[in-house]
Amino acid sequence: SAGRGYYLLEVNQPEREMARINLPQTPWNEAMTWLKAQPDDWHVLADPDHAWKYGVSVRLAATKDTVLESVKDSALSLYDRNIASRVAARTRDLVDYDRLTTVRARRLGTAYDLDVIIVEVHHVLDLPVLYRNERFVIYAVR
Repeated sequence: SAGRGYYLLEVNQPEREMARINLPQTPWNEAMTWLKAQPDDWHVLADPDHAWKYGVSVRLAATKDTVLESVKDSALSLYDRNIASRVAARTRDLVDYDRLTTVRARRLGTAYDLDVIIVEVHHVLDLPVLYRNERFVIYAVR
């Protein structure tokens, strides 16, 4: 194990860090930094696959709750029937997240008591913009 670790860090990927204290500077993490500075009780809607798509979850990076984090929430659903039912319903509600319309966004906002929705910039919604960078937009839903 030690030999493989040495090989990976020193030979194969010398630019790779053994440990990282901060998250890397990416558009997603910049949006999460902005979101983290907002009120603690904000409820967020993000792509259910955001954690693996963008590298870190809303819950970890912005310390905000989100409607669904597909990987973690589906894993938790293995242990409890109520959680499994809730995850299944939320998964159905968020099918085709990348085709979210303004009307559907407002309905989801009401259904899940949302404060904000995060989408990629090419996904335009007719909602007030609170934050924007080169890749992401955070819209107000309330």
